[in-house]
Amino acid sequence: MSEIHPYSEDFFDYMDRSAIPSAQEFAKLIVPLLHPSSVLDVGCGRGGWLREWKAAGVKTAKGLDGPYVPVKSLHIPIEDFFAVDLSTPFRLGEKFDLVTSFEVAEHLDPSCSSTFISSLTAHADTVAFSAATPGQGGENHINERPLVFWQEQFASLGYEAYDVIRLAMRNNRTVDPWYRFNTILYVKRNIADRLPPSVQNTRISPKRIEEVGNLGWRLRKLVLWPLPVSAVTILAKLNYLWLNRAHRRKLSNAS
Repeated sequence: MSEIHPYSEDFFDYMDRSAIPSAQEFAKLIVPLLHPSSVLDVGCGRGGWLREWKAAGVKTAKGLDGPYVPVKSLHIPIEDFFAVDLSTPFRLGEKFDLVTSFEVAEHLDPSCSSTFISSLTAHADTVAFSAATPGQGGENHINERPLVFWQEQFASLGYEAYDVIRLAMRNNRTVDPWYRFNTILYVKRNIADRLPPSVQNTRISPKRIEEVGNLGWRLRKLVLWPLPVSAVTILAKLNYLWLNRAHRRKLSNAS
């Protein structure tokens, strides 16, 4: 099993700025659709997504991530954040209406894949999940997998796949492409009849999930797929360092 990869303040600065508009769009879709009163975000970073769930009316919003997260800059109360090694089994001892894990599993050693999904499903019967697909690229993406790989992991635990999120978000350019092209809703089979018809009608199981994406997305994956993880990590770091500097210059010029 690989050592825990350290993520910098610059990484979290970029992720906050990038992810929060996506989180707002997801909350606008999912809260009226599923009415969750409690959400657990696994791989939550500083908690930007959790802040948006709370703003949308979710009563309880808690998060898990590695010990590398700078707690001094959390967007949520520190008592709602739990530092854990996501590559090992974790249990909080409570259930939530919804578990989310967005673009996290690709950062974990491949040997941890089934353990990670088992930990997610231990906390909720409904899971909104996305993970990087081959060629997507990013920092320390050591476990990029086709979406059908994760579908099979969830299916082995009795969860069926629903495509309601991708269908709603596919052309929403406010949402980052990795969220709108990769996010699948997984629901435990024995509660499927409680879902709204608009969700039931998007059931994928037992069919295989098909990859989606626009031309730019497909070209990105074609270029990055042959490169080693170390090279892609360097490119990802250079990209967000440049974007962070540009953002700080923009703020400076505006003040």
